[in-house]
Amino acid sequence: MNEQDAKFDRMSDKELDRLLASAHWPAPDAGAEPRLAAYWRSLRPASTMRYWAVAAGVLVAIGIWGVWQQVHRSQIVAPHPSIVRRGGAQPNDLVAEVTTPARVVGRPATALELAMFQSVQRRPRKEAGRVPDVATFVVWRAIMLSESGSEDRAIALLKRMDPRVLESRWPHVLNTAGGHKKNIAGLLVATATPRSLPLLLQLDGSPDTRDAAIEGLARVAPPGMLVTLARSHSNARQRRELITGLLRREPSEVAGGYLELVRDPATSHDALACLDDVRPSTDVFFARLDDPRIAIREAAASVLGRIDGPQTTARLIDMARRNRNRREALLALADSRGPEARRFLATNDRSGPLAGPIRSVLLQQDRIR
Repeated sequence: MNEQDAKFDRMSDKELDRLLASAHWPAPDAGAEPRLAAYWRSLRPASTMRYWAVAAGVLVAIGIWGVWQQVHRSQIVAPHPSIVRRGGAQPNDLVAEVTTPARVVGRPATALELAMFQSVQRRPRKEAGRVPDVATFVVWRAIMLSESGSEDRAIALLKRMDPRVLESRWPHVLNTAGGHKKNIAGLLVATATPRSLPLLLQLDGSPDTRDAAIEGLARVAPPGMLVTLARSHSNARQRRELITGLLRREPSEVAGGYLELVRDPATSHDALACLDDVRPSTDVFFARLDDPRIAIREAAASVLGRIDGPQTTARLIDMARRNRNRREALLALADSRGPEARRFLATNDRSGPLAGPIRSVLLQQDRIR
Protein backbone atom coordinates (compact mmCIF):
# COMPACT_ATOMS: atom_id res chain seq x y z
CA MET A 1 0.00 0.00 0.00
CA ASN A 2 1.47 3.43 -0.99
CA GLU A 3 1.33 6.68 1.00
CA GLN A 4 -1.61 7.94 -1.07
CA ASP A 5 -3.73 4.93 -0.15
CA ALA A 6 -2.76 5.20 3.49
CA LYS A 7 -3.81 8.83 3.51
CA PHE A 8 -7.25 7.96 2.12
CA ASP A 9 -7.69 5.22 4.74
CA ARG A 10 -7.16 7.76 7.53
CA MET A 11 -9.86 10.09 6.17
CA SER A 12 -13.28 10.12 7.68
CA ASP A 13 -16.40 9.69 5.59
CA LYS A 14 -17.12 13.45 5.62
CA GLU A 15 -13.60 14.32 4.49
CA LEU A 16 -13.86 11.78 1.65
CA ASP A 17 -17.23 13.24 0.61
CA ARG A 18 -15.77 16.80 0.45
CA LEU A 19 -12.78 15.54 -1.51
CA LEU A 20 -14.98 13.72 -4.03
CA ALA A 21 -17.27 16.75 -4.35
CA SER A 22 -14.33 19.00 -5.22
CA ALA A 23 -12.97 16.59 -7.78
CA HIS A 24 -13.31 17.26 -11.49
CA TRP A 25 -14.25 14.00 -13.35
CA PRO A 26 -13.52 13.73 -17.03
CA ALA A 27 -16.46 13.14 -19.36
CA PRO A 28 -17.04 9.44 -20.18
CA ASP A 29 -15.99 8.27 -23.59
CA ALA A 30 -18.26 6.44 -26.04
CA GLY A 31 -17.28 2.92 -24.83
CA ALA A 32 -17.70 3.50 -21.11
CA GLU A 33 -21.40 2.72 -20.95
CA PRO A 34 -21.16 -0.61 -22.96
CA ARG A 35 -18.27 -1.69 -20.75
CA LEU A 36 -20.29 -1.00 -17.60
CA ALA A 37 -23.29 -2.92 -18.98
CA ALA A 38 -21.09 -5.91 -19.87
CA TYR A 39 -19.58 -5.91 -16.39
CA TRP A 40 -23.05 -5.88 -14.80
CA ARG A 41 -24.22 -8.80 -16.91
CA SER A 42 -21.18 -10.80 -15.79
CA LEU A 43 -22.26 -10.35 -12.20
CA ARG A 44 -26.02 -11.00 -12.73
CA PRO A 45 -26.18 -14.88 -13.12
CA ALA A 46 -24.62 -15.49 -9.74
CA SER A 47 -27.10 -13.24 -8.04
CA THR A 48 -30.16 -14.50 -9.95
CA MET A 49 -29.34 -18.14 -9.15
CA ARG A 50 -29.90 -17.36 -5.50
CA TYR A 51 -33.35 -16.02 -6.30
CA TRP A 52 -34.21 -19.14 -8.31
CA ALA A 53 -33.10 -21.38 -5.43
CA VAL A 54 -35.28 -19.48 -3.00
CA ALA A 55 -38.24 -19.66 -5.40
CA ALA A 56 -37.80 -23.42 -5.83
CA GLY A 57 -37.74 -23.95 -2.08
CA VAL A 58 -40.95 -21.98 -1.71
CA LEU A 59 -42.66 -24.09 -4.40
CA VAL A 60 -41.61 -27.35 -2.72
CA ALA A 61 -42.93 -26.12 0.62
CA ILE A 62 -46.25 -25.16 -0.99
CA GLY A 63 -46.51 -28.63 -2.61
CA ILE A 64 -45.88 -30.44 0.68
CA TRP A 65 -48.44 -28.26 2.42
CA GLY A 66 -51.01 -29.02 -0.30
CA VAL A 67 -50.53 -32.79 -0.02
CA TRP A 68 -50.86 -32.63 3.74
CA GLN A 69 -54.08 -30.65 3.43
CA GLN A 70 -55.49 -33.20 0.97
CA VAL A 71 -54.76 -36.11 3.32
CA HIS A 72 -56.11 -34.21 6.28
CA ARG A 73 -59.34 -33.33 4.47
CA SER A 74 -59.89 -36.97 3.43
CA GLN A 75 -60.12 -37.87 7.11
CA ILE A 76 -62.81 -35.29 7.87
CA VAL A 77 -66.24 -36.86 8.34
CA ALA A 78 -69.56 -35.87 9.80
CA PRO A 79 -69.44 -34.30 13.24
CA HIS A 80 -69.27 -36.56 16.20
CA PRO A 81 -72.73 -37.22 17.68
CA SER A 82 -71.61 -35.60 20.92
CA ILE A 83 -71.47 -32.15 19.30
CA VAL A 84 -74.95 -32.28 17.79
CA ARG A 85 -77.15 -30.15 20.00
CA ARG A 86 -80.76 -29.22 19.89
CA GLY A 87 -81.28 -25.82 18.38
CA GLY A 88 -78.64 -25.88 15.62
CA ALA A 89 -74.86 -25.62 15.45
CA GLN A 90 -72.90 -23.72 18.07
CA PRO A 91 -69.85 -21.53 17.36
CA ASN A 92 -67.38 -24.25 18.31
CA ASP A 93 -69.15 -26.96 16.35
CA LEU A 94 -67.34 -26.12 13.15
CA VAL A 95 -63.98 -26.66 14.83
CA ALA A 96 -65.13 -29.95 16.34
CA GLU A 97 -66.48 -31.06 12.97
CA VAL A 98 -63.09 -30.56 11.34
CA THR A 99 -60.96 -32.05 14.11
CA THR A 100 -63.13 -35.04 15.08
CA PRO A 101 -61.48 -38.23 13.74
CA ALA A 102 -63.48 -40.75 11.74
CA ARG A 103 -65.06 -43.65 13.60
CA VAL A 104 -65.10 -46.91 11.67
CA VAL A 105 -68.12 -49.06 12.49
CA GLY A 106 -67.90 -52.72 11.48
CA ARG A 107 -67.70 -56.30 12.73
CA PRO A 108 -64.79 -58.44 13.85
CA ALA A 109 -63.22 -60.68 11.21
CA THR A 110 -64.66 -64.18 11.05
CA ALA A 111 -62.48 -67.24 11.55
CA LEU A 112 -62.70 -67.98 7.83
CA GLU A 113 -61.57 -64.45 6.91
CA LEU A 114 -58.69 -64.74 9.36
CA ALA A 115 -57.73 -68.08 7.81
CA MET A 116 -57.76 -66.52 4.33
CA PHE A 117 -55.54 -63.70 5.58
CA GLN A 118 -53.16 -66.20 7.15
CA SER A 119 -53.15 -68.17 3.91
CA VAL A 120 -51.69 -65.14 2.14
CA GLN A 121 -49.41 -64.14 5.01
CA ARG A 122 -47.81 -67.58 5.27
CA ARG A 123 -46.52 -67.68 1.73
CA PRO A 124 -42.77 -68.12 1.33
CA ARG A 125 -40.85 -64.84 1.10
CA LYS A 126 -39.82 -65.55 -2.45
CA GLU A 127 -43.50 -65.24 -3.46
CA ALA A 128 -44.06 -61.93 -1.66
CA GLY A 129 -43.75 -59.88 -4.82
CA ARG A 130 -45.91 -62.09 -7.00
CA VAL A 131 -49.50 -61.52 -8.03
CA PRO A 132 -51.91 -63.32 -5.60
CA ASP A 133 -52.60 -66.90 -6.67
CA VAL A 134 -55.98 -66.92 -8.42
CA ALA A 135 -56.53 -70.67 -7.94
CA THR A 136 -56.13 -70.39 -4.16
CA PHE A 137 -58.64 -67.54 -4.01
CA VAL A 138 -61.09 -69.59 -6.10
CA VAL A 139 -60.80 -72.43 -3.57
CA TRP A 140 -61.46 -70.05 -0.69
CA ARG A 141 -64.40 -68.58 -2.58
CA ALA A 142 -65.86 -72.09 -2.91
CA ILE A 143 -65.36 -72.65 0.81
CA MET A 144 -67.24 -69.45 1.62
CA LEU A 145 -70.08 -70.48 -0.70
CA SER A 146 -70.27 -73.85 1.01
CA GLU A 147 -70.42 -72.30 4.47
CA SER A 148 -73.21 -69.99 3.36
CA GLY A 149 -75.32 -72.98 2.29
CA SER A 150 -74.48 -72.99 -1.42
CA GLU A 151 -72.56 -76.26 -1.45
CA ASP A 152 -73.73 -77.22 -4.95
CA ARG A 153 -72.42 -73.94 -6.35
CA ALA A 154 -69.16 -74.43 -4.48
CA ILE A 155 -68.65 -77.92 -5.93
CA ALA A 156 -69.55 -76.73 -9.43
CA LEU A 157 -66.98 -73.93 -9.10
CA LEU A 158 -64.24 -76.34 -8.03
CA LYS A 159 -65.04 -78.86 -10.76
CA ARG A 160 -64.41 -76.19 -13.38
CA MET A 161 -60.79 -75.97 -12.24
CA ASP A 162 -57.96 -78.07 -13.63
CA PRO A 163 -57.86 -81.11 -11.27
CA ARG A 164 -54.07 -80.98 -11.10
CA VAL A 165 -54.12 -77.32 -10.07
CA LEU A 166 -56.86 -77.95 -7.52
CA GLU A 167 -54.99 -80.89 -6.00
CA SER A 168 -51.88 -78.75 -5.59
CA ARG A 169 -53.81 -76.10 -3.64
CA TRP A 170 -55.58 -78.34 -1.09
CA PRO A 171 -52.54 -78.96 1.19
CA HIS A 172 -51.90 -75.24 1.65
CA VAL A 173 -55.60 -74.53 2.24
CA LEU A 174 -55.87 -77.33 4.81
CA ASN A 175 -52.79 -76.09 6.66
CA THR A 176 -54.39 -72.65 7.07
CA ALA A 177 -57.99 -73.78 7.53
CA GLY A 178 -58.21 -73.45 11.28
CA GLY A 179 -61.66 -74.58 12.43
CA HIS A 180 -62.96 -75.01 8.89
CA LYS A 181 -61.33 -78.37 8.11
CA LYS A 182 -64.60 -80.28 8.38
CA ASN A 183 -66.26 -78.12 5.74
CA ILE A 184 -63.16 -78.13 3.54
CA ALA A 185 -62.97 -81.92 3.82
CA GLY A 186 -66.47 -82.19 2.35
CA LEU A 187 -65.46 -80.14 -0.70
CA LEU A 188 -62.21 -82.04 -1.10
CA VAL A 189 -64.07 -85.35 -1.06
CA ALA A 190 -66.59 -84.15 -3.65
CA THR A 191 -63.77 -83.32 -6.08
CA ALA A 192 -61.29 -86.03 -5.04
CA THR A 193 -59.27 -88.07 -7.54
CA PRO A 194 -56.73 -90.85 -6.95
CA ARG A 195 -54.12 -88.09 -6.56
CA SER A 196 -56.02 -87.00 -3.44
CA LEU A 197 -55.21 -90.19 -1.52
CA PRO A 198 -52.48 -88.66 0.68
CA LEU A 199 -54.80 -85.86 1.75
CA LEU A 200 -57.72 -88.23 2.32
CA LEU A 201 -55.54 -90.45 4.50
CA GLN A 202 -54.48 -87.35 6.42
CA LEU A 203 -58.12 -86.42 6.99
CA ASP A 204 -58.88 -90.02 8.01
CA GLY A 205 -56.43 -89.57 10.88
CA SER A 206 -58.59 -86.86 12.50
CA PRO A 207 -61.92 -87.75 14.19
CA ASP A 208 -63.45 -84.46 13.00
CA THR A 209 -62.86 -85.18 9.32
CA ARG A 210 -62.88 -88.99 9.29
CA ASP A 211 -66.44 -89.42 8.03
CA ALA A 212 -65.76 -87.23 5.01
CA ALA A 213 -62.44 -88.96 4.40
CA ILE A 214 -64.10 -92.39 4.45
CA GLU A 215 -66.53 -91.25 1.77
CA GLY A 216 -63.69 -90.08 -0.45
CA LEU A 217 -61.56 -93.16 0.15
CA ALA A 218 -64.47 -95.47 -0.65
CA ARG A 219 -64.72 -93.74 -4.01
CA VAL A 220 -61.10 -93.37 -5.15
CA ALA A 221 -58.89 -95.73 -3.11
CA PRO A 222 -57.59 -98.90 -4.83
CA PRO A 223 -59.12 -102.25 -3.77
CA GLY A 224 -56.11 -103.38 -1.76
CA MET A 225 -56.13 -100.16 0.28
CA LEU A 226 -59.85 -100.47 0.93
CA VAL A 227 -59.37 -103.98 2.33
CA THR A 228 -56.63 -102.72 4.65
CA LEU A 229 -58.69 -99.72 5.75
CA ALA A 230 -61.76 -101.87 6.43
CA ARG A 231 -59.71 -104.03 8.76
CA SER A 232 -58.20 -101.03 10.55
CA HIS A 233 -61.47 -99.22 11.33
CA SER A 234 -63.42 -100.37 14.36
CA ASN A 235 -66.52 -98.30 13.61
CA ALA A 236 -68.99 -100.63 11.89
CA ARG A 237 -70.66 -97.91 9.84
CA GLN A 238 -67.36 -96.60 8.50
CA ARG A 239 -66.14 -100.13 7.83
CA ARG A 240 -69.28 -100.97 5.85
CA GLU A 241 -68.91 -97.80 3.78
CA LEU A 242 -65.38 -98.84 2.81
CA ILE A 243 -66.48 -102.38 1.93
CA THR A 244 -69.42 -101.05 -0.07
CA GLY A 245 -66.98 -98.92 -2.03
CA LEU A 246 -64.94 -102.06 -2.66
CA LEU A 247 -67.96 -103.95 -4.00
CA ARG A 248 -68.73 -101.18 -6.47
CA ARG A 249 -65.47 -101.84 -8.33
CA GLU A 250 -64.92 -104.40 -11.03
CA PRO A 251 -65.83 -107.78 -9.43
CA SER A 252 -62.85 -109.60 -10.90
CA GLU A 253 -60.51 -107.06 -9.25
CA VAL A 254 -62.07 -107.13 -5.78
CA ALA A 255 -63.30 -110.70 -5.32
CA GLY A 256 -60.09 -111.94 -3.70
CA GLY A 257 -59.82 -109.08 -1.17
CA TYR A 258 -63.52 -109.11 -0.45
CA LEU A 259 -63.56 -112.84 0.24
CA GLU A 260 -60.68 -112.34 2.68
CA LEU A 261 -62.92 -109.95 4.59
CA VAL A 262 -65.77 -112.47 4.49
CA ARG A 263 -63.65 -115.28 5.93
CA ASP A 264 -62.21 -113.03 8.68
CA PRO A 265 -64.49 -113.31 11.77
CA ALA A 266 -63.72 -109.65 12.68
CA THR A 267 -65.13 -108.32 9.39
CA SER A 268 -67.32 -111.17 8.08
CA HIS A 269 -70.64 -109.84 9.39
CA ASP A 270 -70.15 -106.34 7.98
CA ALA A 271 -68.82 -107.65 4.67
CA LEU A 272 -71.88 -109.83 4.08
CA ALA A 273 -74.25 -107.06 5.24
CA CYS A 274 -72.96 -104.81 2.45
CA LEU A 275 -74.48 -107.21 -0.11
CA ASP A 276 -77.89 -105.86 0.86
CA ASP A 277 -76.91 -102.55 -0.73
CA VAL A 278 -74.69 -103.71 -3.59
CA ARG A 279 -75.35 -106.77 -5.72
CA PRO A 280 -72.16 -107.65 -7.62
CA SER A 281 -72.01 -110.16 -10.44
CA THR A 282 -72.19 -113.74 -9.17
CA ASP A 283 -70.00 -115.28 -11.88
CA VAL A 284 -66.73 -114.39 -10.15
CA PHE A 285 -67.93 -115.98 -6.90
CA PHE A 286 -69.15 -119.15 -8.62
CA ALA A 287 -65.64 -119.41 -10.07
CA ARG A 288 -64.18 -119.19 -6.54
CA LEU A 289 -66.05 -122.34 -5.50
CA ASP A 290 -63.16 -124.16 -7.23
CA ASP A 291 -60.47 -122.37 -5.18
CA PRO A 292 -57.91 -124.75 -3.65
CA ARG A 293 -58.37 -123.12 -0.23
CA ILE A 294 -61.35 -124.37 1.75
CA ALA A 295 -61.81 -121.05 3.56
CA ILE A 296 -62.14 -119.16 0.27
CA ARG A 297 -64.59 -121.72 -1.11
CA GLU A 298 -66.75 -121.44 1.99
CA ALA A 299 -66.57 -117.62 1.87
CA ALA A 300 -67.70 -117.67 -1.78
CA ALA A 301 -70.60 -119.96 -0.82
CA SER A 302 -71.66 -117.55 1.93
CA VAL A 303 -71.63 -114.68 -0.57
CA LEU A 304 -73.73 -116.58 -3.10
CA GLY A 305 -76.22 -117.56 -0.41
CA ARG A 306 -76.51 -113.93 0.75
CA ILE A 307 -76.97 -112.60 -2.79
CA ASP A 308 -79.79 -115.10 -3.29
CA GLY A 309 -82.30 -114.71 -6.11
CA PRO A 310 -84.18 -117.33 -8.17
CA GLN A 311 -81.48 -117.66 -10.84
CA THR A 312 -78.68 -118.03 -8.31
CA THR A 313 -80.70 -120.62 -6.35
CA ALA A 314 -81.49 -122.61 -9.50
CA ARG A 315 -77.81 -122.72 -10.45
CA LEU A 316 -76.80 -123.90 -6.97
CA ILE A 317 -79.46 -126.64 -6.94
CA ASP A 318 -78.24 -127.86 -10.32
CA MET A 319 -74.64 -128.00 -9.02
CA ALA A 320 -75.73 -129.95 -5.91
CA ARG A 321 -77.68 -132.53 -7.98
CA ARG A 322 -74.79 -133.01 -10.42
CA ASN A 323 -72.29 -133.28 -7.55
CA ARG A 324 -70.27 -130.35 -8.81
CA ASN A 325 -68.89 -128.48 -5.78
CA ARG A 326 -71.83 -130.09 -3.98
CA ARG A 327 -70.75 -129.20 -0.46
CA GLU A 328 -70.17 -125.51 -1.31
CA ALA A 329 -73.44 -125.35 -3.27
CA LEU A 330 -75.36 -126.77 -0.30
CA LEU A 331 -73.62 -124.30 2.04
CA ALA A 332 -74.80 -121.46 -0.17
CA LEU A 333 -78.34 -122.84 -0.24
CA ALA A 334 -78.33 -123.20 3.53
CA ASP A 335 -77.34 -119.50 3.84
CA SER A 336 -79.99 -118.41 1.36
CA ARG A 337 -83.11 -116.67 2.60
CA GLY A 338 -85.05 -117.34 -0.60
CA PRO A 339 -88.15 -119.58 -0.58
CA GLU A 340 -86.79 -121.76 -3.43
CA ALA A 341 -83.67 -122.68 -1.47
CA ARG A 342 -85.57 -123.42 1.73
CA ARG A 343 -88.10 -125.59 -0.11
CA PHE A 344 -85.30 -127.58 -1.80
CA LEU A 345 -83.53 -128.27 1.51
CA ALA A 346 -86.76 -129.20 3.28
CA THR A 347 -87.67 -131.64 0.49
CA ASN A 348 -84.29 -133.43 0.29
CA ASP A 349 -82.93 -133.51 3.85
CA ARG A 350 -85.00 -136.59 4.87
CA SER A 351 -84.39 -139.02 2.03
CA GLY A 352 -82.63 -139.34 -1.27
CA PRO A 353 -78.98 -139.04 -2.30
CA LEU A 354 -78.70 -135.46 -0.97
CA ALA A 355 -80.09 -136.17 2.50
CA GLY A 356 -76.69 -136.96 4.05
CA PRO A 357 -74.80 -134.01 2.56
CA ILE A 358 -77.63 -131.62 3.47
CA ARG A 359 -77.75 -132.79 7.11
CA SER A 360 -73.97 -132.52 7.32
CA VAL A 361 -74.08 -128.92 6.07
CA LEU A 362 -76.91 -128.01 8.46
CA LEU A 363 -75.08 -129.56 11.41
CA GLN A 364 -71.94 -127.63 10.44
CA GLN A 365 -73.92 -124.39 10.53
CA ASP A 366 -75.80 -125.35 13.72
CA ARG A 367 -79.04 -125.20 11.84
CA ILE A 368 -80.28 -128.77 12.45
CA ARG A 369 -84.02 -128.77 12.92
